[in-house]
Amino acid sequence: MKSAKKERILQAAIRAAIAQSDYRVNRDDVARRARVAPGLVNHYFGAVVNIHDELVKFAIRNSLHKVVAMALLANHPATKDLKPAERQKALAHILK
Repeated sequence: MKSAKKERILQAAIRAAIAQSDYRVNRDDVARRARVAPGLVNHYFGAVVNIHDELVKFAIRNSLHKVVAMALLANHPATKDLKPAERQKALAHILK
């Protein structure tokens, strides 16, 4: 079961990723959006790469195409199993 603070931090990271159309959010921005100390972000997620992984998985599950496209361009491991049609949809959003 996730703690309420961890969930709040993840939701803040998702808002940051959507706002910048990229999964590569930074710890301080996430902490500011979640209204927690940056150390608490580290406590729940460790390295910022763990937040990135959660964000990419969330973006794939929820069809956040711009975020998925940035993950594809960066060869994020979570995108390796995307179907060709999903890849096309995501990449089409960055060409607009």
